[in-house]
Amino acid sequence: MFGSMLLSIILYLIGSLSTALGILMGFSTIATFDSLMPLVLILFLASIAFLIVLLKRHRSPRLYWWKRLLWWLGITIVISILMILGGVILEGMMGQQVLTSVMDIYLGSFFIFYGILGSWIALW
Repeated sequence: MFGSMLLSIILYLIGSLSTALGILMGFSTIATFDSLMPLVLILFLASIAFLIVLLKRHRSPRLYWWKRLLWWLGITIVISILMILGGVILEGMMGQQVLTSVMDIYLGSFFIFYGILGSWIALW
């Protein structure tokens, strides 16, 4: 039981960190890194506080630990394939000089989506 909860915590924190990095990547095109970093840190700390509240209310996960790891692996593989295919498509559409701002928004959105899905599976 404790091992399953520890796995949930680790996977949730990885998902939260991925979401925070995605927000940092996505919004780096319209703001500076220095102005975004406090926002990212506040969101990450808020997600940790949210995790504590969820763990108090949600005692046992619905999936076994190995099922959660398989879902996590599946999400990782699917998101990685979609990121690579999208990068190739963007490069094909825009030529060799893909704008870094377009690529940052594209990759940031995938990191946000990956983090949200990963956090959801960690607590499922």
